Amino acid sequence: MSFIRSFSDSKIERLESAHNAHTFALLKADVLKGEVFPAVRNERIDFYYLGGCLYSYAGTFFRDPEWEKFSDNTDGLSPYDKAKKQVENKYAEVNGGSAERKKLNALYRQSFASDRSSQVVVLDIEIGLGKVKKKNQKCDLLLLNNQTSEIIFVEGKVYKDPRVRSAVGQKIEVIDQVNDYTEAIVTQSDTILQQYCEYVNIVNKLFGTSYAPPQKLITPAKLLVYDTGVGREVNIRYTVETTNNALGANSVMWVAHGEEPSLEQIWKALI
Repeated sequence: MSFIRSFSDSKIERLESAHNAHTFALLKADVLKGEVFPAVRNERIDFYYLGGCLYSYAGTFFRDPEWEKFSDNTDGLSPYDKAKKQVENKYAEVNGGSAERKKLNALYRQSFASDRSSQVVVLDIEIGLGKVKKKNQKCDLLLLNNQTSEIIFVEGKVYKDPRVRSAVGQKIEVIDQVNDYTEAIVTQSDTILQQYCEYVNIVNKLFGTSYAPPQKLITPAKLLVYDTGVGREVNIRYTVETTNNALGANSVMWVAHGEEPSLEQIWKALI
């Protein structure tokens, strides 16, 4: 089995040990504020902040040493605050910040924050789906409808991404990307559904949520495009119509510049 979402009880117990408890308390507080997003892997949890992996835990906490390259203005900060500042620094240096990361991060906040009212939540992010056409596939979001117990995979993009927009007659790369996700999902759909039932149990236990175990995986994979129309040097009508025809109009949501739909609005548009 290649798609696994697990986390043993022994590792959960170690989170409360003297060695790990302080860091986990800080992370959990930020999870419940909607600032940090926990993603369960195979006997590991990755904690994301602003789209970057802040910490990983697999019995002990660890970070990628590459983060040290982004340590400007971190003198005097606690190790935890330094880690967050390093993530902020990295993405501030990428073209003034990544629009896609900011848009998707706003959705993550709706999943764990104490004032959450939506029945639709982001359950997982940065989801490795295995290889299709000899290329590893990684989808941005898995949404769970806590009322209907259904899940869908969603790829998020901004319109100015060259993989989304195209001049008339030219290939639109994101179409193949989403179709590859669908292929990867369909070929292991039973396993994915089973593993996310386990995932929900783990998340509920760790963070006090009451998510419903998913009962149905909806396919195909979906596409969410923000800031539609930004970058008008290419034909918007051709891009939208070609993508809708290829993926299905109910599998693509085009979001106008300045709009930030809720998770429930996204769900309704894509089902």
